[in-house]
Amino acid sequence: MEERDKKQLRIAGKRADFMKSIVVFFIINAGFWGIWAITSHDNSSMWQMWPLWPTLGWIAGAVIQYFEIKTYAARVEELNTSA
Repeated sequence: MEERDKKQLRIAGKRADFMKSIVVFFIINAGFWGIWAITSHDNSSMWQMWPLWPTLGWIAGAVIQYFEIKTYAARVEELNTSA
């Protein structure tokens, strides 16, 4: 297998991992928000909306992961066109 093919497989693997993490994000965060909806009766304060904070953190991590994959794929493509 050529080096180029290995890099393409690595990109595909990273994209598959990203999609898995997005699915897990929705499942876990739906659980967080469901627990919050069931247990919070009259808490209307923004600070008591605790699922917001892990959700925002997870979104930040997903954005970082997305751009890492995108920049890695761009570097590989640049190397393939220059070689």
